Amino acid sequence: MTKALQAQLNVSTIRFLIHDLDKPMMMIDYVYFAAVFVCAVSGAIVAARMQLDWVGAAALSLATALGGGTFRDIILNRTVFWIAEPINIWVSIAATCFTIIYLKYFKPPHKSLRLFDAIGLAFFTILGAEIASQYHDSTIIIVLMALFTGVLGGVIRDVLSNEVPYIFRPTETLYSVSALVGVVLFLTLSKLPMNEFMINAIAISAIIIIRLASIYFNLRLPSLRINGE
Repeated sequence: MTKALQAQLNVSTIRFLIHDLDKPMMMIDYVYFAAVFVCAVSGAIVAARMQLDWVGAAALSLATALGGGTFRDIILNRTVFWIAEPINIWVSIAATCFTIIYLKYFKPPHKSLRLFDAIGLAFFTILGAEIASQYHDSTIIIVLMALFTGVLGGVIRDVLSNEVPYIFRPTETLYSVSALVGVVLFLTLSKLPMNEFMINAIAISAIIIIRLASIYFNLRLPSLRINGE
């Protein structure tokens, strides 16, 4: 390989890695980054509890952070968000590295996994609702896409960890219900003359508050049982 060709490849690689920086940043980008970061942290925490190596931690973090949005984008027939914006991959990797370094010196706070999971659930659910509303007018489609976006990353994480996903655990406090309330609130507020940032902030906050309150007060839906068993 000639030096000229090598130099051209190096420049092309650098441009590929930083091409997103030339684009104007929108609020939805920052929300995406926050959602990807906290979900990746939750994946890395689970990996640490399973005593996986760094590659395993990165894989679990990426699956957690990118899984729900990937499914949504495929269903909606739109470019997958982390392909359109590869910087989301780097945010996930950065979150993994941060968690690895943090866990080397500190013990994570009690129930930290549930905290990060609640934040990621809230961010991704409302992002899913906002994106789906741009493609469909059907309320049920928007709600389903929002829920898929919010919960599937955690489902993938738990399945890969050989755990029953939070959303299916009969002993788990309100999980999908908190996301559903947030989506309904988002759709309701969207019909009012309100600022988009405020709508998102209120809906996201509602999901986090309901989820954390249900954990604190041990609130859950009744489990399904067969009579006599």
